[in-house]
Amino acid sequence: MESKQYFIKNRKLFFLQFLLISNIILLSTLQMFGYVPYLESPGFYIILINGILIFMIFINLRKKLILILLIPLFILILVTYFLWNATIDYHYSYIKSPEQTETLIVKYRVTTLGERSYSFDFYQKTFFGLFMKNLEGQDYFILIQSSVDYTPPREVLGTEYANWINEKEILFNTVTGEKKVFLK
Repeated sequence: MESKQYFIKNRKLFFLQFLLISNIILLSTLQMFGYVPYLESPGFYIILINGILIFMIFINLRKKLILILLIPLFILILVTYFLWNATIDYHYSYIKSPEQTETLIVKYRVTTLGERSYSFDFYQKTFFGLFMKNLEGQDYFILIQSSVDYTPPREVLGTEYANWINEKEILFNTVTGEKKVFLK
């Protein structure tokens, strides 16, 4: 009976170690190559799933002190994440190529402080649509002096009328001229 409990405890510790090591490898690989999981807010889901798994493992291990310390830490991480997303509001726009082989993801936000600054980041879907790769060096930023009329970000970049040159090039008619984005 004692050997069975020892085996179960070792198995739980093994899963905890596997979870931590796989997350370190995943996050470092994604950071190194510029990939981001393809979700609206990727950080939240990674934190939530890992937190729930670690919480369940610690409950099974019955380590009360670790569990008591882990719950406030987990709550603090979630509150910090929600406050961060409440102040920096990103939106996404998806543009499919004419032959439906490529998808360009435009991540954008608008900040207003006397004038409006529009920031656009471009990503390409990769690895069966599970990840998106940042197209580095192709970001678009514009500062527009505040006026009575609000210009929506989609009109600033021209995502409504994007012109695909081929499956790897897309041309936007922005408010400042043409912006060409190259997919990899």
